[in-house]
Amino acid sequence: MERNRIWLWAGFLVILVTVLLLLFWPGERGLNWFQTYRPDSGQPYSVQVIHELLKDQAGKDRFFIVEDSLKGSLGKWEGTPSSYVFIGEEMWLEPGDEEELLRFAEAGNTLFLCAWELPVELLGRLLPEYCVDTAYFEPIDFQQDTSVFAKLNHEPWRKDELSLTLYNQEGPLIFDWTYLDSLSFCDSFLDTMEVLGNLNDSLPNFVRITYGKGAVLLHSTPIAFSNFYMKKEKGLEYADRVLAYLPEGPIYWDRYSDYESYYRRGWGRRPARTQRTLSNDSPLQYILSQPPLAWAWYVGLSMALLFLLFRAKRRQRIIPVLEPNTNTSMEFVATIGQLYFQQNNHRKLALQKWRLFLAYIRDRYHLPTKELDEAFIKKLAERSGVADSALRPMFRLAHNIERSEVFLSENTLIDLHKMLDGFYRNCK
Repeated sequence: MERNRIWLWAGFLVILVTVLLLLFWPGERGLNWFQTYRPDSGQPYSVQVIHELLKDQAGKDRFFIVEDSLKGSLGKWEGTPSSYVFIGEEMWLEPGDEEELLRFAEAGNTLFLCAWELPVELLGRLLPEYCVDTAYFEPIDFQQDTSVFAKLNHEPWRKDELSLTLYNQEGPLIFDWTYLDSLSFCDSFLDTMEVLGNLNDSLPNFVRITYGKGAVLLHSTPIAFSNFYMKKEKGLEYADRVLAYLPEGPIYWDRYSDYESYYRRGWGRRPARTQRTLSNDSPLQYILSQPPLAWAWYVGLSMALLFLLFRAKRRQRIIPVLEPNTNTSMEFVATIGQLYFQQNNHRKLALQKWRLFLAYIRDRYHLPTKELDEAFIKKLAERSGVADSALRPMFRLAHNIERSEVFLSENTLIDLHKMLDGFYRNCK
């Protein structure tokens, strides 16, 4: 019996080592279709090409890579118009980074931020206080489709378009193409904001906001600057025209605020200040480049995993039952609603309830709420199971409340509440 068990574990070890070798053996590999946006990778959705173009445009002596906190990293720009560039899936800012970026722009420099999810806290700082309610500020909306086309608004580029499709190993994907929702910006702010480009003619994805002596360029489609499209003629032309909005001068490429750096910091694996990225001559890369050392590395790693596995199995303590986290979102909404109700600000409470309802529609039924017309009501009726005859009075009442600036009566607020409550109870 004991002998059979030894052979069983020996076979398991051989299988485990084989799997690890197949997964991690150095050499030629297939394409990686993940959106990494790494400037040092030639994979389809990395940004090596545009990184090199910007380096050539600025000059090697005036191209800086930000690999540490933004505080103190942008100090060389003083006195020279410069550009700050971030291209990635999402931008992660630490406390105080918003002030550093806005101070950089206010002094006459340019920020170019390109991400699927632009930082809401930074956009909230760009807007006047009376333009935005931070509790309900949602500057990003999405268009779900397999492909879209990107265009620039200025002549002579208006007729040219770049077709964009997201692929993986199996082919094209249905994707949530994000754009800047103009409904989130008040009318008085539109004087300082210019739409430079759109998706599908009507969805703003590239805007310029004047801030102090400088400007902030926001772009919500980073895939357009990936290697996959930069190696095509139309993609290269589109990127060249977008980069034409950057002033001549030094360029700061931000690697500190991307997901990879944020992940390392969050899990306590932050490298030394001078070694944020793995150099080409690192010990691990040398080990993996030598087959005998690579074999030894993977076998040792598999033995360590087996040791941890069996040690945890024998000595693991009973996992305590933890109470699930409670969702306090509705309590917060109820508190805010009670505050407005006590102040007799019925109109503002009604508008807050309506914004929450529209956010619910976007999240649950994936319907854009920019145009609340008859076609939208019919689509909502089909997906929610609530009759359109019940939806029309509710949308009509909400429209009247938004258009009217006079005092809103308590009875009208109660009517809107009953209609919304009826929808939540009967929708599927």
